[in-house]
Amino acid sequence: MKVGVMLDSNVGPAGRPAPSREEVHAFHRRFLDCGRMLDGTAVDGVFVAERHGRTDCLSPAPLEQLAALAGATSRLRLGTYVLMPPLYPPLALLERLAVVDHLSGGRLVCGFGAGYHPGYAVVNGATMANRGAAFDAFLDEMERGWQQGGIWVDGQYVHLVPPAQRPRPPVWIGGTSAPAARRAARHGDAFAIGFTDRRVHGLIEEYRAACAERGRTPRLALIQSAWVHTGVDPRRECLTYLGATLAAEMALYQRHGQVRASGEITADRMLPYMYVGEPDEVVEHVRADVARFGVDEVILRVHVGIPPPEAVAGCLELIVDRIAPELNGRTDAAVGTESARHTDGGLR
Repeated sequence: MKVGVMLDSNVGPAGRPAPSREEVHAFHRRFLDCGRMLDGTAVDGVFVAERHGRTDCLSPAPLEQLAALAGATSRLRLGTYVLMPPLYPPLALLERLAVVDHLSGGRLVCGFGAGYHPGYAVVNGATMANRGAAFDAFLDEMERGWQQGGIWVDGQYVHLVPPAQRPRPPVWIGGTSAPAARRAARHGDAFAIGFTDRRVHGLIEEYRAACAERGRTPRLALIQSAWVHTGVDPRRECLTYLGATLAAEMALYQRHGQVRASGEITADRMLPYMYVGEPDEVVEHVRADVARFGVDEVILRVHVGIPPPEAVAGCLELIVDRIAPELNGRTDAAVGTESARHTDGGLR
């Protein structure tokens, strides 16, 4: 099983005052430091999210983040979780993806989703109407374009730069609906799920059935927020640093139909759906989810911009030293955290 880390830019709660230039700059420096730290360890990949026009999100440009990481790392897979193709002209997005794949030496993972937030469409001059159909059209265009070397744009055939990987980078399809599950079976190399509420078993069954119809091997990737620490009460610490951010985020997903919950979503209600605790507890929780859902890859979501930096660094160090090696059995890491964590000024 592979273990990745999402270096998340979400620093809530939603609707907070706009971040200063200094806060945004500090996040991006810390983001690169974290990527350097993780490179060459038992962690298999780094993933980034896409969000726009929100004061609680410090980095709205996931492909630019990955391009920077491509130059700062040499072994990590670099992925989006998830990028929303309906927000972009297909040619422009496919060109950017191909370039990031080349800059990284063929390490890109394309995690895609149809999107759910109408504000993202407004910011990008797009529309949420018929986004499922637009997403399907993009995926068809991607397959044809990267196979044939070009796509049709307004009746004109346009050359398309090929990616480094043949025939294309891995494609993960994310979503919380039956159409998303079927889309993942049709177009994706994995189905990416971000929630473990009561709907997820049905979605996984839908996905596996659709894969069977097409003679494809199903593959599941699960992302969950993680807060790992020793010597303190990790749950209390998690609620202190992340409680408001996560509760506000889940309430946002609830309003847009991405999660179903009765009553108010509070941080303490979310703890069972997160990987929180000392390393052995987190490993046990992850293994339980792997067995329960048949997961092939787990992405541990770490909020890099949440203060204090030393708490985030401690969480990442435990993932590197205690959790990732235990879950994926990798002992061949080129460097350990003792040599990696203090490069370029360190994380602390």
